Amino acid sequence: MQTTERYCMGCMRDNGGETICRFCGFNESRPHEAFALPLRSWLAGRYMTGAIKDLNGEGITYIAWDSVQQEPVFIREYFPQGFCERYLRLSGVKIHRDQAKTYDEGMDAFISLAEDLSRMGALQGLLPVRDIFEDNGTAYYAYESVESIKLKEFLLRNGGTLKWDQARPLFLSIIPTLTALHGAGILHCGISHDTLLVGRDGKMRVTGFCIEQVRNARSDFKSQLFSGYAAIEQYGFKGQIGSATDVYALGAAIYRTLVGRPPPPATERVTDDRMTIPYFIAQNLPEDV
Repeated sequence: MQTTERYCMGCMRDNGGETICRFCGFNESRPHEAFALPLRSWLAGRYMTGAIKDLNGEGITYIAWDSVQQEPVFIREYFPQGFCERYLRLSGVKIHRDQAKTYDEGMDAFISLAEDLSRMGALQGLLPVRDIFEDNGTAYYAYESVESIKLKEFLLRNGGTLKWDQARPLFLSIIPTLTALHGAGILHCGISHDTLLVGRDGKMRVTGFCIEQVRNARSDFKSQLFSGYAAIEQYGFKGQIGSATDVYALGAAIYRTLVGRPPPPATERVTDDRMTIPYFIAQNLPEDV
């Protein structure tokens, strides 16, 4: 059996314990963020955490090793910036006393979202949630890892844009997933070229789910809104956040994929909604697009 010292903390492959991974280039000698779980931390006696893969006002996503299934997974940790801190060089979370109520409300929403997503695991456009647990004074969930890259990286590798006949099957593949999520009352509110993944299997998946407070500019939590993709209601203007918010963002992602840039921010489109598609692109699009 492999020992944990042989795993790369950037990709969880067995690289023989090399400091700089020959597979992903992760350099384990570089300083690790003090606010994050230390490398090779163990959670629930099952998961060994590695490098940070994403973070925002809700928390941190790590690559991790599932010692039961013997495969990489992603671990999402509830760690809202400004409401808590990490004990020095330890895994435990210290909650700021004056923020305890908001912290607890956010953690309840975090667990509820994870539970909702775990019930949708059969959807092809998701990375299924496989475990939800509490540890270190906070909450976590583990979800499957697949070999994939973000849509923005996929576009960079393909000249910056895709033609409609290339983009169409990718985006059509996640529409049933979004429809099912909305039917279950689950909103994403952060669809963008950062949260859409393209896998080696050619399928698109949506990731980066967060509690609603993080997708609202007028919240106590540090918001994460993707300019050009976030709808006007997320900025606190007229309108209610709902399924149309995700439809708007998906349309923006399609526009970005075809044109090479996202639409203007929704806050600008309130007063000037002129948005065009270059003729050389438009002439090759079907009339119903």
